[in-house]
Amino acid sequence: MIRFVVRSLVALMLVCALTLVALLVVAVEDTPLVDAPAPPTPEQVAQARSFVRNLRDVAGRSSAEETVLHTNVTELNSAMQLGNHLLEGMRGQVLREGGEIRGVVSLPVPWGQKERWINVSGRVPPFEDGLTLSEVRVGPINVPPKLALHLARIGGNALSRGDLGNRVISAADAMFVDADGLRFRMDLGRMGQNGIMRDMIRVVRDDEMPAVALIESYHNALRTAMAEGTLPRTGSILPHIRFVLMSAQARGGPDNLSDHYTAAIFGLATACGAPQFAGVIKRLGIALPEPGTDARCDALTLNDRRDSRLHFVTSAALQAASNRNVAVSIGEFKELYDTISGSGGFDFTDMAANLSGVRMSDMLMQDTPQTWERRLERLQSEADLIVAFDGLPGKISKEEFAARFGTVDSPEYIAMIAEIDARIDRLDFYRP
Repeated sequence: MIRFVVRSLVALMLVCALTLVALLVVAVEDTPLVDAPAPPTPEQVAQARSFVRNLRDVAGRSSAEETVLHTNVTELNSAMQLGNHLLEGMRGQVLREGGEIRGVVSLPVPWGQKERWINVSGRVPPFEDGLTLSEVRVGPINVPPKLALHLARIGGNALSRGDLGNRVISAADAMFVDADGLRFRMDLGRMGQNGIMRDMIRVVRDDEMPAVALIESYHNALRTAMAEGTLPRTGSILPHIRFVLMSAQARGGPDNLSDHYTAAIFGLATACGAPQFAGVIKRLGIALPEPGTDARCDALTLNDRRDSRLHFVTSAALQAASNRNVAVSIGEFKELYDTISGSGGFDFTDMAANLSGVRMSDMLMQDTPQTWERRLERLQSEADLIVAFDGLPGKISKEEFAARFGTVDSPEYIAMIAEIDARIDRLDFYRP
């Protein structure tokens, strides 16, 4: 009897597995439903920033406050431009069709020598008692909406090894569609305040961030060294970079050197990077104290410029928390936004500082302890770490950028980025 039950269970599992494989084969299609996105325009950058800013504002409110997120399809599609960088090749689009919202995502899948796609689409009608779907399709397959929500909930929980699926699906308990756009009534209790953002980023990375205590230890060590005068508060930031890198080298080992680097660069960026970076890591569930007046980096420079210090350190920290595409995209979105925000226009020297910081994290997060040691021995001056700005266009207006480079997808722009990358390749610190 027991043998019969075991064989039956094995047979059932085999049938389920074969059914899933068959469904996957049927769902895969030759072409994506969503066209490849065009390079973002400055207006799209502003819209994406508006959406992110509003979402952050709502997530930061207490549960006693009104928590309604106002947005529209244009903002959602602009924000989707950022989301497309989380998964390589992903394409997404949001459409308003009648009184419903339709979302479409196309994901590339490896399929021999030919690129193929899984297309997922769903319709969301207005709701007031929790998220509902009116239609879900995976390729040519219609999936019952309630089953799709249930599977999405289970999948989110499994990927996060927690209750992320429950919280994401329950984050908005109502959606209203009107002439002015969309309104989502958010349930902060179900969102877990900033927990959703932190857990979603962790799932994308398939890894945990370093322990908060580890990040705090690097942050506090840097602040103490500056307060005591071991590290200067004026001049080059190079000693501070060497300080955190040498500390990470001394404390990390073959299995956790990347964690120590991430913790060290987070500590440095919170003290010496863009002020907004503290808000970035706060949304990951990490809150570090502001440096006191005796441990501020305001007067520190890189390539004799304070803004280059901000760009380099912040981009290095963002790279440590994500991947190269996200870090570079953030730099490009910031610079493009500057062209319409009155802050001066696109600046390839800022981009050079961004890309140098990204490269530092790219290298050090892959290196062995032995390679770290060789690189740190080479790090003797700023010229070993960040490219020279000679010959790179400084701040240019939106109109001049369009006239000279067109878009960030043009051959002229790509050639300029390639020139910056080639300069980084020649720096002593980044040599193999």
